[in-house]
Amino acid sequence: MTFGYGRSTCPGRQIAMVEIKVVVLALLKYFDVCFEHKHVQVPDFDITHLGVGIMPPLADVNVVIKSL
Repeated sequence: MTFGYGRSTCPGRQIAMVEIKVVVLALLKYFDVCFEHKHVQVPDFDITHLGVGIMPPLADVNVVIKSL
Protein backbone atom coordinates (compact mmCIF):
# COMPACT_ATOMS: atom_id res chain seq x y z
CA MET A 1 0.00 0.00 0.00
CA THR A 2 1.37 3.37 -0.98
CA PHE A 3 0.46 5.23 2.24
CA GLY A 4 0.09 2.26 4.55
CA TYR A 5 -3.13 0.85 5.95
CA GLY A 6 -4.86 0.64 9.29
CA ARG A 7 -2.90 1.93 12.28
CA SER A 8 0.19 2.58 10.15
CA THR A 9 -1.59 4.88 7.68
CA CYS A 10 0.42 7.97 6.79
CA PRO A 11 -1.09 11.03 8.53
CA GLY A 12 0.01 13.33 5.67
CA ARG A 13 -1.40 11.27 2.80
CA GLN A 14 -4.03 13.88 1.82
CA ILE A 15 -1.41 16.64 1.66
CA ALA A 16 0.90 14.39 -0.38
CA MET A 17 -1.87 13.62 -2.88
CA VAL A 18 -2.67 17.34 -3.28
CA GLU A 19 1.03 18.11 -3.83
CA ILE A 20 1.29 15.38 -6.48
CA LYS A 21 -1.74 16.83 -8.30
CA VAL A 22 -0.28 20.35 -8.18
CA VAL A 23 3.06 19.16 -9.62
CA VAL A 24 1.32 17.27 -12.45
CA LEU A 25 -0.85 20.28 -13.28
CA ALA A 26 2.18 22.60 -13.29
CA LEU A 27 4.07 20.15 -15.53
CA LEU A 28 1.19 20.08 -18.00
CA LYS A 29 0.70 23.86 -17.91
CA TYR A 30 4.31 25.00 -18.33
CA PHE A 31 5.76 22.19 -20.47
CA ASP A 32 4.86 20.37 -23.66
CA VAL A 33 4.99 16.63 -22.90
CA CYS A 34 4.72 14.23 -25.86
CA PHE A 35 5.93 10.81 -26.95
CA GLU A 36 9.41 10.70 -28.45
CA HIS A 37 8.07 9.00 -31.60
CA LYS A 38 4.62 9.87 -32.94
CA HIS A 39 3.72 6.29 -33.90
CA VAL A 40 4.21 4.85 -30.39
CA GLN A 41 1.14 3.39 -28.70
CA VAL A 42 0.62 3.54 -24.94
CA PRO A 43 1.76 0.17 -23.53
CA ASP A 44 -0.52 -2.00 -21.42
CA PHE A 45 -0.22 -2.00 -17.64
CA ASP A 46 1.63 -4.61 -15.60
CA ILE A 47 -1.27 -6.16 -13.65
CA THR A 48 0.99 -8.20 -11.36
CA HIS A 49 0.93 -5.17 -9.04
CA LEU A 50 -2.88 -5.02 -9.05
CA GLY A 51 -4.24 -4.03 -5.65
CA VAL A 52 -1.02 -2.41 -4.49
CA GLY A 53 -1.99 0.98 -5.92
CA ILE A 54 0.77 1.07 -8.55
CA MET A 55 0.36 -0.27 -12.07
CA PRO A 56 3.49 0.52 -14.11
CA PRO A 57 3.52 0.06 -17.89
CA LEU A 58 4.86 -3.20 -19.36
CA ALA A 59 7.46 -1.33 -21.42
CA ASP A 60 9.39 1.91 -21.07
CA VAL A 61 7.73 5.03 -22.39
CA ASN A 62 10.10 7.63 -23.85
CA VAL A 63 8.78 11.18 -23.73
CA VAL A 64 10.09 14.58 -24.76
CA ILE A 65 9.54 17.50 -22.38
CA LYS A 66 9.87 20.96 -23.96
CA SER A 67 9.46 24.32 -22.32
CA LEU A 68 6.59 26.41 -23.69
